[in-house]
Amino acid sequence: MTVISTLITRYCIAHASDSMITERQDDGTYKMVETHETKIVCVRPWAGIMTYYGLASVKELGWSTLEWLRTQANRAEELGSPEEFAQNLAKSLQAELSRMQLKDSLAKGIGIHFTAYERVDGYLIPELFAITNFSGTTYEELLPGGVRATRETYGVAFGVDVRPPEHGLPPYRHQVREFLDMGYFLVYNNGDPHMFNTAFAAIGSLFTVASQRKALLPIQDSREHRAMVSWPIEIVSSTQRRFFREGFRVVGGKPHNLSATPTGQYESDTGDSC
Repeated sequence: MTVISTLITRYCIAHASDSMITERQDDGTYKMVETHETKIVCVRPWAGIMTYYGLASVKELGWSTLEWLRTQANRAEELGSPEEFAQNLAKSLQAELSRMQLKDSLAKGIGIHFTAYERVDGYLIPELFAITNFSGTTYEELLPGGVRATRETYGVAFGVDVRPPEHGLPPYRHQVREFLDMGYFLVYNNGDPHMFNTAFAAIGSLFTVASQRKALLPIQDSREHRAMVSWPIEIVSSTQRRFFREGFRVVGGKPHNLSATPTGQYESDTGDSC
């Protein structure tokens, strides 16, 4: 699997991931096949970024998730909006998966964080589209209808379980903008949410203590955003590297991150670029 994470604030959007790709063995352990390659792709028309988890490649078909996403990103200008791009991506990905003859259907499990800025009544408002065929975060079942794309910011910000298309309408988008303008932030993670959330909760406690002591710097710089979103992944990676038994590591390798401002300025500490 992997761990990916996305942080959204009023200042910028930041993505991070590990780079480990593994193959599950018959005895239930995992074999490392990649520890360096990025899982992050930029989508320039909307200061967008995509990060994936799950299926990385199908060697028999010469198919690579990273290269496929790069191809889709290069065609993004052909579509009129982030919504259209997300929905087209879900439809095209399902078509790709349908032609793959894999013995284990779960091997087709895949998920993508796609963030973009949408112009609504003159405002640039961030959105995260979750594009996946996984049913839940246990990753033990696939959605019966295949890959789908859903808007996530309104639902996460206001604790709404359903994800209807209406969340893309201006009143909902402005509520997200106002939520972020008040200083709140949104964090998303997939791949191994149990380990990530444990690490993130500990980091959150550190920030709370620092804030109570009035010692916390304002987090506005994109570099600080990338550090925040990368830190939990680095903790999970380090924990698995140092303390996991052989064959049980699924997170690790070279870390990757990329941030984007509303004006389309991309920055990375790990060599990821557009």
